[in-house]
Amino acid sequence: MYSDMFHKNKMKRIFKKKILKKEWVQTQTLKGHTGCINSLNFNASNQIFATASEDKTVRLWDSTTFKTVSLLKEHSSQIKFAFFSQKYPHIFSGGDDLIIRCWDIEYNKTLRKFHGHLGTVLNLTFHPILDVFFSCSRDNTIRIWDPRTQKEIQILRVNSKAITCMIANAETPHLITGSFDKKICLWDFVSGKFYRIIKTHKNGIKQLSKHPTNYSFLSLSSESLISWRKDGLILNKIQNKSNSNNCFSVNNKKQVALGFSQDRIKSFYLKKKKNEIMLLTKPKSLLSGTNKNILNLTFDFSNKKIFAAGEENDIKIFEKKWQTRYLFS
Repeated sequence: MYSDMFHKNKMKRIFKKKILKKEWVQTQTLKGHTGCINSLNFNASNQIFATASEDKTVRLWDSTTFKTVSLLKEHSSQIKFAFFSQKYPHIFSGGDDLIIRCWDIEYNKTLRKFHGHLGTVLNLTFHPILDVFFSCSRDNTIRIWDPRTQKEIQILRVNSKAITCMIANAETPHLITGSFDKKICLWDFVSGKFYRIIKTHKNGIKQLSKHPTNYSFLSLSSESLISWRKDGLILNKIQNKSNSNNCFSVNNKKQVALGFSQDRIKSFYLKKKKNEIMLLTKPKSLLSGTNKNILNLTFDFSNKKIFAAGEENDIKIFEKKWQTRYLFS
C-alpha cells in the first residue's frame, strides 16, 4: 500500500507540463529508383530536383507534385552525381562509365559527352562566374572543361588519394577540394597548383559546402563537421564520437541537417553556441533490423522541406509540423 502511494506521488513529481512546438517530421516517401541514390539536387527555380542512382538512371522530379517528370538512362554503369547548370537548361551527370554527360532536359537526351577521365568520375562543380566546370575522378586528376565546346582546358594532378568533393569560388581560393586521405586543399587553378593543405580531419573528407551567408565553407568527415574561414582557419568544430557522419546540408538561415548511418538525421543551427540537436524521425531501418545509410540531404530553396536519400532507394521528405511534447523533471 505504502509502495503504491509512493509510486503515485513520484509520478506526480516527475511530470511537469505539456508543450506544443514545431518539429521536423517525415511527410512523404518517394519511390522509383531500384538502386542506391548517390545524389539529390535542385534546379535554380526550386521546381525540379534530380536524383542519380546505382540503377544507371537520373530521375527528374516535380518538387510540388513529387512525381517523376523525366527519366534519363544512357549511362552504362552506376551514376555518382547529377547537377543542374545554373546558366543553361542542362544537367551534368557522371559515374563509373568514365563519361560526363550533358543532358538537354527538354528533350531528355544527351547533348554532349566529355571524355578524358580514366577512373570513376566522383564529383563535379561549376565556376560561379566563368563558363567552365571542374570534375574529379579516381584517376587522381581534376579536369577543367568548357561546357560549350567539350574541350578539356586543363588537368590538375593530385599526389594523393582521389578527390571526393569540390567547391569553386570567384575569388581566392579558386578551388577547394577534399579527398579520401583526409586532406583539404586550397587551389589557384590559374597556376594549376594548390597553395595550402589542411590536415585536421581524422578520416576521409565526405563533403564540402559553401557557407550560405559569408565566404567561409564547411567540411564533413565521419568524425566531425568543421566550419572554416576561406583562408583555412577553423571557426567551429562539431565532433561525432561514433564516427557516423555521412552527409549534411546548410540553408541560408544557418540551419544544418546532418545525416548519419542507420537512417538517422539531426538538425541544429550553426549560430548557437550550444548546438541543440534533435532527432527528425524514428530510425525505421533500426526497427527492421537493417543498417541503411542516408547519403544525401538537402533543404529545398524555401527552407521548408528537407529531402533525404540513400541506400534505401527512396526519397524521404521532412516538413515542420506542430507536435505535442511532454516535459518531465
